[in-house]
Amino acid sequence: MYFCLMGKKIVISFIYLAICPLVAFSQHVGEAKSYPTAVVVDSLPSELNNTSSLFYWQDILWTANDHGGLMFYGLDTLNAAILRQLPALDTLPPFSDMEEVGQDDHYFYFGDFGNNHEYLRDDLRVLRLAKSDLLAGNFHFDTIFFTYEGYDPTLPGRDELPTTDFDCEAMIANADSLYLFTKQWTSLKTTCFVLPKEPGCYTALPRGEADVYGLVTGACYRPDQQLLVFVCYTPYCQPYLYLLYDFQGTDFFGGQQLRLPLTNGIGTQTEAITTADGLHYYLTNERLSLLGINCPPQLLSLDLSDYLGEYLHPDTTQVGLSPMPQQVAFSLRPNPATHQVEVSRPQPGVAAHLLIFNTQGRVLLEQEFPAHAKSQLIDIGGFPQGTYMLLISTEGGNTESHTFLVQ
Repeated sequence: MYFCLMGKKIVISFIYLAICPLVAFSQHVGEAKSYPTAVVVDSLPSELNNTSSLFYWQDILWTANDHGGLMFYGLDTLNAAILRQLPALDTLPPFSDMEEVGQDDHYFYFGDFGNNHEYLRDDLRVLRLAKSDLLAGNFHFDTIFFTYEGYDPTLPGRDELPTTDFDCEAMIANADSLYLFTKQWTSLKTTCFVLPKEPGCYTALPRGEADVYGLVTGACYRPDQQLLVFVCYTPYCQPYLYLLYDFQGTDFFGGQQLRLPLTNGIGTQTEAITTADGLHYYLTNERLSLLGINCPPQLLSLDLSDYLGEYLHPDTTQVGLSPMPQQVAFSLRPNPATHQVEVSRPQPGVAAHLLIFNTQGRVLLEQEFPAHAKSQLIDIGGFPQGTYMLLISTEGGNTESHTFLVQ
């Protein structure tokens, strides 16, 4: 969990949708009219302000907080009320940052590996609990200690914002391994790391990476359907899903990929996702109160039948998603750039306001674009190498965004 920062003049709900290109997808996906909206079931009880995991067990939807003592909360999917509650497991030391719960037929796996603190952690771990022990009231935990290949916890942590590419909030269990998917604040990618499921001390090894153009915060996996779904949000807290499907074995990034923005507004810091059938999903978001935005913790539902129906059930007439065309009035060049970028349009028009953000959502530059001008130069000579976003908002209320690289 980490709060997003937003530019002070951002007041619209779809600011980030145009930043990232849609990823190519397969012939299984046809055409659809619009992107989906995650429907709010209800606000979660105050006990669940920091929920970061969501999973089915014994036909009940369960969640748990990411800090403090471990407790399971069974939720009513009609109104998000707490139906059942397993007692706090007092034999377990408090979690540092427990961001995901994975499971197989016999065990739960609690991922205490959140790593967006002021310091880089040297105590990354996954705790394993037998389901039979839990049902019997026996809370004996085994521990899987690990580090990442290439990880150096002695390096300084973040100052004001996390910059580590070794944060993690998503994990799945499959066969004899755990698969961790990193939340990379700087590169906006995710890397898959693999760990054994047995207690011990290990180095998690990389198994590939994907450009997800945002922050992965949860995962749900349907091995029988070759389907893995990430819930994510952008640095501006715009939620979206990232679908991986039609892959072979556990080569998750070797199949088809689709980035699917949700039309829910900015401020929805989605943290967890699960499904019982691959078509109907539940999500949670944490409580967020920042820069005038006040969003309570919520349980949300989402129907992806229009997007995955044809893939999962090819004998039906379900349809899928087609990229929405984007009207572009401005252009930006060169890209990549070094000292200056030029913003231009074919003809003079209405006045516009220009904002440049880094990937952590910090406003680095504000500049006006006069109504009579066709182009404008922006000095970026002091910008470090990296990826930036230009947001253009006009007097008429239209917005447009461009990403560019500084070399």
